[in-house]
Amino acid sequence: MITVEQLIHKLEALHEDTDEPSLEVAVDMFKRMRRNISDRNTLYGYLSDDKWRDLEW
Repeated sequence: MITVEQLIHKLEALHEDTDEPSLEVAVDMFKRMRRNISDRNTLYGYLSDDKWRDLEW
């Protein structure tokens, strides 16, 4: 299973390579969600779904 931290790291690296503004927004959103307990639980629950369970980076 991919973790929130791995997702953030991957998006940050992609943003550095492409300079895509929407990735900066996504990274900021995930960082803020990670700090809020209810948002964090929602995000962890989403990433633990069977659809994403086998995703490896």
